[in-house]
Amino acid sequence: MQKQHVEFSSLVIMSRIYKTFTGFILGLVVGIEPAGATAYFISTMGEDLNTGLTQTSPWKTFRFAVSHLVPGDTLILLDGTYDKSNSGFLIFKSTNGTVEKPITIKALNERQAHIHNDGTTVSVSGTDCSYLIFEGIQASGIDNPDSRIHGTGGAFDFRNSHHLTFKHLLLHHNNRYNNSHLLTLIRVTDSLVEESEFYYFHRHAVMTKPGSRNTFRRLYCHSRGYGNIPGGYQNWHGPHGGAVCVSFYPADNSIVENSIADATTGSVFDIQASGPTPADNNRFLGNISLNTEYGAVIKARAEPGATALAMPKNNTVTNFVAIGVEKVGIYFRGVRNQRCDHCMLLNNPAGAGLIVDVEAAGPGDGSYSFFSENSLSLSNGGPGFRITPGIQTWSIAHANSSGNRVNYDPSSGENYDVKKSVDPAIGTCRAWIPDDSPMKGAGKNGKDIGANILYRYQDGILTDVPLWNPSTGEFPHGALVVGLNDVAGQSLFDVHKRLNVNSNGCMFPIDYGKGGPDGKSPAKPGGLRAS
Repeated sequence: MQKQHVEFSSLVIMSRIYKTFTGFILGLVVGIEPAGATAYFISTMGEDLNTGLTQTSPWKTFRFAVSHLVPGDTLILLDGTYDKSNSGFLIFKSTNGTVEKPITIKALNERQAHIHNDGTTVSVSGTDCSYLIFEGIQASGIDNPDSRIHGTGGAFDFRNSHHLTFKHLLLHHNNRYNNSHLLTLIRVTDSLVEESEFYYFHRHAVMTKPGSRNTFRRLYCHSRGYGNIPGGYQNWHGPHGGAVCVSFYPADNSIVENSIADATTGSVFDIQASGPTPADNNRFLGNISLNTEYGAVIKARAEPGATALAMPKNNTVTNFVAIGVEKVGIYFRGVRNQRCDHCMLLNNPAGAGLIVDVEAAGPGDGSYSFFSENSLSLSNGGPGFRITPGIQTWSIAHANSSGNRVNYDPSSGENYDVKKSVDPAIGTCRAWIPDDSPMKGAGKNGKDIGANILYRYQDGILTDVPLWNPSTGEFPHGALVVGLNDVAGQSLFDVHKRLNVNSNGCMFPIDYGKGGPDGKSPAKPGGLRAS
């Protein structure tokens, strides 16, 4: 059998030589470059002695398949559950595509290829990799008390890598006996996570530590009450599970846009800044937190070794909505030059709207500043806007705080520029300001007071592409898997109903998704602009 394996490997090499040579000759004849890309197939029922070139002749083990991938190749996973008893796990070490020819690993049928680990490893992992694309894969782990290795039992884990792309993933069930996450990115830069769903996590859904120039776009997180277990790793957010949807530990020059945390004990995004790594110039655009513990958190952490570099600086939150949170709609601690524009903090009966404070023992140089324009805080059990005395430089301009226990704290002063306390009359709308609201055009420079999350951000730029399906109101989502992301009231496919998107009395603007008045592009409502 070993001899057969060697002979087949030689055949693969000879096949590549022949394909490259013939492609080169063809290029000389017709003036084009050879494609240099091959699609291979893998199946739990395959065999490594197969050619791998067709669905009827797939390879079996990931180890064998990965060893044969070169830039431009695609590995296609046939339907099935992949585990250590059949194909093993997807492990990449110094596997690199190129910018012109990335290596792609994708499911033949979206989310029907499921890589499932036993809690002692990670379903998909990589070190020192670049230009890899993962698309349409489902991955998970299980609780396993026999594994106490930090980080094991998650779904995806990549380290010391760059230019990775993760699209349409469905990740769930980390090992609660470890400090593991569903998608872990350690020292990963210039990468994209897009249109993926995360369920059953008791730590973070996505965690980067540290990260730089990464984009997290149109993600959805619901922890499903996946709480702490006796003898397991205790989540600091509490017993009910689910920390943060996208957590920066910390990151710089990165973006989280149009993502949703739904009934997750944590928040939609956070920055936990500590150590010598900067937490600067991040942008959070068009995100929603629904019935979470915190809406969002950006803070410096007082930890051993923390330096002034850990102070979060120059971070921007724009068009953010927190609805029905338990503690604080959006919380900033120990920040400098932090902005929160068009932030909308709604109906948090036990919590506050927006709080900015400092931690005496926290890192930083003691110079704190915060700025907000055109933000709305409504019907919160605590203060609508609270800025503590430790923040030396701050301003709140064209805000409206109404129906809170205390609308503004401090209640007055030169730091306010046009503050209102009137009924915004937004009705059942949660994701945008309706046309008949007095907040429409009432803000600075004629913008709306409050958030409008109607159109997609793309790499930090607001576009004219509708975020919600103009016909159904649905948020972009991938294939449904029975019993996992098709659970009504706890899944992405119907989150628009919980947000009253084109339903329950909050209908789309009249020209939404219909080409706009000029028939060329969708009309943007007022107040939508990335800072």
